[in-house]
Amino acid sequence: MAVSLAFDDGSSLHVPDLWLRASALKDGEEGWAERERTLREYVEDSVVRGVVATKFGEMPLAYAERYYGEPIRTKADVAEKALYCALRPAIMALAMEEMAASAGRKAPKVAALNDDGTVTVYGGGAGARVYPNAAEAVADLEAMADA
Repeated sequence: MAVSLAFDDGSSLHVPDLWLRASALKDGEEGWAERERTLREYVEDSVVRGVVATKFGEMPLAYAERYYGEPIRTKADVAEKALYCALRPAIMALAMEEMAASAGRKAPKVAALNDDGTVTVYGGGAGARVYPNAAEAVADLEAMADA
């Protein structure tokens, strides 16, 4: 169920199936429409401000080629980096689940620290669970490990 996003500068982004699955894990099955809408808004805003997303936040487009190892020239390039950064923990959780399943093992959980101080934990086939803070996430994960 691959998706292709076209932008008004003539560029397009092919969204891999794994990324769509990661979006469903993070946002729920109906979340892709909202994710696409906010992605397009972010791309327009980023181009105006001259920034691109990184896993650490944002950086000026002028430094992006050195950071990413490739030029960021189109809206599709900006969208790809933003989408990957937003979905990175869920992508890693899905990849670990697939690797663990192929080895007959249980997958580790992946935790994402959110800007608002909450923690999202992915993995274990349970989807995504949001905790109000790291202490509660750790306590719950320790309780699950002891059970």
